[in-house]
Amino acid sequence: MLAVSVTLTEGSATVNGQSQTAPYTWNTQQGGKVETDATQTATLRFDADASIIRMDKNTRISLDPALSSQGKTIAQATLAQGVLWGRILTEDGVNFSNGSLVA
Repeated sequence: MLAVSVTLTEGSATVNGQSQTAPYTWNTQQGGKVETDATQTATLRFDADASIIRMDKNTRISLDPALSSQGKTIAQATLAQGVLWGRILTEDGVNFSNGSLVA
């Protein structure tokens, strides 16, 4: 089964329905949702290559494991609401999408 290790390194967020504060690590084996509210910001690190995404206030994403073009397990991050900033280091990190747009 595909799984991606993700660490909440700064801030706080609701991860799969439970409030979490950094540091907190989990696997996206079954996928997952991460949300910040009006008072929260969060930084997520993808442990495969240390790529990060920063979530602004009132941001909601879903994370699902997926296969890269090279057959490696990566995280697929889909933005549902809000603002993200990303530092993607390699193809092994995270893939962003918003609906049918992939960046």
